[in-house]
Amino acid sequence: MWYAKFRAFALLSEEHYNGFVDELYVAINPGQVIEVSNSVGDVWSFGVKTLLAGQRLLCEILDKDRLPPREDADDLKISVTHETGIYEIPVHVIASNEANREYRFQLDNKYHVIQRRGFYRLPNPRVFVRCTINDEKVKMISAADIGGGGIGLVLEREVEIKQGTAIELEIVLPDRSTITVNGRVMRVRKEPEPNRFYLGINFVNIAKADRTKIVSYVFSHQLQRNEEDK
Repeated sequence: MWYAKFRAFALLSEEHYNGFVDELYVAINPGQVIEVSNSVGDVWSFGVKTLLAGQRLLCEILDKDRLPPREDADDLKISVTHETGIYEIPVHVIASNEANREYRFQLDNKYHVIQRRGFYRLPNPRVFVRCTINDEKVKMISAADIGGGGIGLVLEREVEIKQGTAIELEIVLPDRSTITVNGRVMRVRKEPEPNRFYLGINFVNIAKADRTKIVSYVFSHQLQRNEEDK
């Protein structure tokens, strides 16, 4: 795993944070897909090949049937997820190799926070959960929401489960990968719809790699929804 290190003033609204951020570490993985966009709504997908010195990225463009971003564009930005929020970072194309479809990006030292509220919960995610409730295995429960800090489950029957109960979850993401994590029930409530009950669960001792995977899924899916709503 590579880490990009930024020193900058945070461009945050006062309701989120007011002050100077000395350092922000954003995890960037080789093989990770990032989205580069401009001010008019064009979006390109790039695969990260490696992190270079001087806050630069070497990437491969994945869109084969579209014109790439202009090298002289001054309104490009990438969006990156982090445990503390979603960050939007201006970038500039400093070199390109059309034959290899490679682009080198220079990252700015200022960033803008899109979302900063602990862990954002994505409603109605396309994930399913297997778990054991009262010694009974329950398969393929639909999720009401998910985020880096926990998950909400929707049950079609009432269960006797107390707040604070420990529970083991197997979360199946849309790419069919599975994350196994321990959780603790924080909320149990009856939903307005007939025969529907909600369990709010916080993750306990979740592995950093698993949390990053969930946060990345939440962020990419939210970006897709935002584009569809435009």
